[in-house]
Parts: sequence; C-alpha cells; structure tokens
Amino acid sequence: MSVPDELRRYVPRTDLYDSLELVHYHMPVEQPPATASYIIFKKGNKTYAKNGQYGHIEYEDTDSASVIQSAVNNLPAQGGAIYIKPAKYIFNSTVEITKPIEIIGEVSFHPNNNGVQIHLNDPDLTAFKAYASSGAERWFFATFKNLEIQMASGVTANTAKGLWFAGYISDIRIENCQIFGVQDAIYISGGSSWNYWIKNCLLEVLSGSAVNVATNFAERIYLQLCHIFDVEYAVKAPASADYKQLISVVNNRIEDSKKHGLYLGGSYHRIVGNVIVDASRETTNTYSGIYLENTEKSIIVGNHIGNEDTSDTKYAVEEAGTADYNLIVGNILSGATGAKAIMGTNTLTANNIEL
Repeated sequence: MSVPDELRRYVPRTDLYDSLELVHYHMPVEQPPATASYIIFKKGNKTYAKNGQYGHIEYEDTDSASVIQSAVNNLPAQGGAIYIKPAKYIFNSTVEITKPIEIIGEVSFHPNNNGVQIHLNDPDLTAFKAYASSGAERWFFATFKNLEIQMASGVTANTAKGLWFAGYISDIRIENCQIFGVQDAIYISGGSSWNYWIKNCLLEVLSGSAVNVATNFAERIYLQLCHIFDVEYAVKAPASADYKQLISVVNNRIEDSKKHGLYLGGSYHRIVGNVIVDASRETTNTYSGIYLENTEKSIIVGNHIGNEDTSDTKYAVEEAGTADYNLIVGNILSGATGAKAIMGTNTLTANNIEL
C-alpha cells in the first residue's frame, strides 16, 4: 500500500536528487523495515530520522542528539527501536529516555571508524540518559548496541558520561560498544535498579570509571568479556555489606587502572576468570587489583590478579573495613607489598599461586 500524501515529506529538488542514495533515504518506500521505529542517518552536516513504518522523513537537524531525541519522544509508551546507520554524529545535548527502547548501530564499532560514532560536543555532556521515577514502570528494558561514544575533537571531558542510568529502572543491555575519553563510561545512580548486562565492550582512557555504581540500591550487574584499559577504576561500587549488590565480573581483561582495578563494597559478588593487572598506576604501591571494602559473602575464583608489566599494584586482593566471609580460591596473585591482605577472620583463601 502506498504512503498517504499527508505522511510524505518532500525535500527541494536541489537538495535531494543529486544522489541516488539520498533519493532512497528521503523517498517513502513500499516495504519499509519492519523492525525499526526510526532509522537515523547522516547526509552532509544534517542528521535525519526516517519513520521505520512509513519510510518518510520526520525530523532533521544539524544536532544529531536533537533528531534522536525527537524520535524517542514520538515513540509510544511501550517504546520502540531506533537503528542508526554508520556515520559521525555530533551531540550538543543529552538524549533522555523514559520508555523501553533499543538503540542499535547498524554495524559494530570498528577501529577504522566506519561504525556509528557519537561525539560529545560539551565537557559535561552525557550521550544517553535513561531514567524513571519511583512511581513509574520499573521493568524498563533498554538496549544499547554497536555504538562508539567519545568526546568531540578539541573537547576534554569534565563530568561527561557515555551512558547514564538513574532512578527505578531495570533490564539494561549494553553490548559491542566502545566508550572512551569521557569521565565515566557507564554511570548508575538514584533509586533501586537491577539487571544490567554489559558484554563485549571496550571501555578505555577514562578519567573516571568504566562502571560507576553511585548508589547502594543497584544490584545484579553482569560485566562480561570486556576489555577495560587506562581508567580510574574498572568497577567502582562502594557500599556497606548490608546491600546485596551481586556484581558479577567474568572473563574480562582489566589493565592499567589508575587506582583499584575493582573497588567493591556490598556483598554476594562473583569475580571469576578475569585478568586484572597493573593497577595503581596513579601512585605506585598504593592501590590493589581488587579492593573489598566492607564486602561479605563474595567469591573470587580463577583470576590472574596483580602485576604483569609493572610493579605498581599494592596487593592482588585487599580486604578493608568489615570485610569478611569471602572465598578467595584458585587465583594467581602478586603485589608489590604482598599477594593478599585479609582482614576477615572467616574469609577463606586456598590453592592460590602467590608470586
């Protein structure tokens, strides 16, 4: 069925017909993509949002964030999917999200810069911020996939963030993303939230943390198969042992952290099969690979933790405060001061190789 005239968006001929590709993007199509609510693409210095159902252009602007925000705002309450075609997108504002959504780049990030590149044009900007109030639906469901987020040329991050999750939300999936040059790659704050899956990401060169959990009330955070390099902390999640944060860090490579590799409070964490090396790059022999502050009932198994190319790491594993009842088994441990520093009288360490 053809698209009704009132749904068509006509563009002046001089702006449209000099490119067959641009004709394809602008003109309505008989069988538009069925899976996308909107398709975002770039031509020249403008970003466009094409309706995924009818195929016509609804929004355009030189500020890519403004176009994506308009598309997000026009989604129904149950949300939708926004697909982004490969290009360099300049953000002059934060895209705010208050409904279920998928934001997916057409291809994975690539070192040759032929993926979806989001450049933040302000030192305090966040690319995407998802949030919900305590009275809102808490089963949020948001996916961010195949995105590269960084600072724009000549802009140095102050409080800039890649992805910010605030308030009472849950079920967040972050996959195949590269975030670098900002303060915190992934920032979690506010009220109770849970179920974060972070997988196959490259998080590097950050003035803050790869994952910064700035609330006691976030739980079930799963970090898997990521490479984290040159950050302040790979995971920063200080909390008292009363909070069951259940952070799982599995099969990642974490290297060259300026302070601790992992800084964990709370309880019931699972740290398994990681390489966590060369921490304390900011100040030699001051910070540890894994720092457990007031942490209880956590398992640290099968990791390589300590020094690899440097001798900066203080301890591979260090307990502090009221930390106790932890299981530290079957790891390779090394540190400038010692392999481990255990405070808890009920913490069990066994079958570790201490170098």
